[in-house]
Amino acid sequence: MPTYQYKCANNHVHEEERSIKENQYVINCLECGETLKPVFFAPAVNLVGRGFYSNGG
Repeated sequence: MPTYQYKCANNHVHEEERSIKENQYVINCLECGETLKPVFFAPAVNLVGRGFYSNGG
């Protein structure tokens, strides 16, 4: 199940693990009560196998 990260206007961060199929709903910050907005970031990429550069690791 993916983990989603949210941030409020006061920079409090909240992580939640839930199914992609679940409906999106409004989440309020547990610390200040502000509405949390999703934080978008690039997923980690691991390139392995033939054809990818190796630095000895």
